[in-house]
Amino acid sequence: IELQMGNHGSNHSNSCSASPLDIKVLGEHTQLSKEEIKETFLKFQEASKGGDSINRRKFSNVMHQCFPRTHKTELEDYIFQLYDIDSNGVIEFEEFLIICSLMREGDIQSKLGQIFRAFDCEKRGFISKLELIRIVEHLFHLIPDTEKEQLNTPEKFADELFTEMDLDKDGVVSEGELVTAVLRTEHLTTMVADKMMVRFYCSCHKISRG
Repeated sequence: IELQMGNHGSNHSNSCSASPLDIKVLGEHTQLSKEEIKETFLKFQEASKGGDSINRRKFSNVMHQCFPRTHKTELEDYIFQLYDIDSNGVIEFEEFLIICSLMREGDIQSKLGQIFRAFDCEKRGFISKLELIRIVEHLFHLIPDTEKEQLNTPEKFADELFTEMDLDKDGVVSEGELVTAVLRTEHLTTMVADKMMVRFYCSCHKISRG
């Protein structure tokens, strides 16, 4: 089997045979064996319909299969950004393998750092109140009804969520504040992080296992 990997210098993937060094590097980053990497790549190609990367349309198909009743395109965008590390609009196999390994095997700080990166759409190093409201709007349908008795609109929920995370009261949420809120088991912050984790893990499993 030869691994077909994309050319990172372009937004369009060009097939090329992976050298033993490519597989060795991926193995070092993921702690996977050569055979495990090859097996995962074959499943990745199934999800990409024979290509060496997964675009938004193909990824949307995966998410629809994972969550046929609660799928929402705007929420899917955040999960896609988790995988698309270089923000070139496609998920390449190297990105998929590394981020799946990190989210499975990494510590909680590393996992939350990746979720923060997906939420920080403007790549400014912080999440504003307006951005947080948009995030909540996109996942509000996943919040249990019992949580909506008092916080019955996305704006009210986001207000309380922001209060949990904005520890220094500077009007924005940093990565460290997100991590601290979860480590302190702040209720709403932990709930939102868990919703993201579940959607990520399902998509990762679907692509890597078929």
